[in-house]
Amino acid sequence: MNLDDKASFWPYQVFSGKDDDYRKWAQLFDLNITNSQIASSWYQQQGVGCIYAPQGVHIPQGFTEPTHASYKYPISFLGSHKLDRETIINRLRQSQLPITVFGQGWPQAEWVSDPNAIFRASQINLGLGLATPNLTTIKGRDFECPGVGACYLTTYNWELTNWWDVGKEILCYRNVEELVEMFAWYRNRPGDCLKIAQAAWRRSVNEHTWDKRFRKIFREIGFNI
Repeated sequence: MNLDDKASFWPYQVFSGKDDDYRKWAQLFDLNITNSQIASSWYQQQGVGCIYAPQGVHIPQGFTEPTHASYKYPISFLGSHKLDRETIINRLRQSQLPITVFGQGWPQAEWVSDPNAIFRASQINLGLGLATPNLTTIKGRDFECPGVGACYLTTYNWELTNWWDVGKEILCYRNVEELVEMFAWYRNRPGDCLKIAQAAWRRSVNEHTWDKRFRKIFREIGFNI
C-alpha cells in the first residue's frame, strides 16, 4: 500500500532529489494498493496489478454518534510540524483565528495520546491535504477525523467527492482566504458543525471503516469474504 505515489510514482524528484521513482518498485509486487485514483491508472498503464482504495477509519469500541455542540477548541490542527504547515498556520494567526496546534515540533504544543479526544473537542478540525505546495492528495486524516464524529475542514481535493458529500459531511476550502471566510461563518454556528459531524459519523460507520476497506480488497482479489 503506497500512500505517497501521487507524488512519487514518476521521477519528478518531488521528495528526494534523486533520479528515482516508485514505478520501478511497483513491478516487484503482485498487488499494489493506492489511495490515489489518478495513480491507479498509472499502474495499469505500466501493466502492474493495482487496486484503488483510500485509507479508512478505526472507530474505537464504545464510541457513539456525537450529540452535543459544546466545544473546547474553536479550531484546531493536529499534526507534526512542517515548514509548509507552519506557513499556513502563521497566516491564520495573522488573521486572528484562535487556532490551537497539537503535534510534534510545534512550540509549546501539547503531546496528544488520544487524537480522537481532540477531534471531538474541536468545533472545526483543520486538514492540510497537500503532498506538495500545489498538489493535493488523500490523507489518512480525511477519514480518521470525520470518521469519529468530528467536523472536518480541509483542502479541496476532487477525489474527496468520491467518498464524502462536501458541505454536508465534510467542509473544504480552496485557499487560505476561503478558509478564513468559512471559519468566520461556522464559528457562530456550532449546531451546524454538529450536524456535519453526525452526518460524517453515519457515513463512516456504513462505508469507511478499515474492516469494510479490506473486505472489499479481499473480494476483488478473489477471496469470498
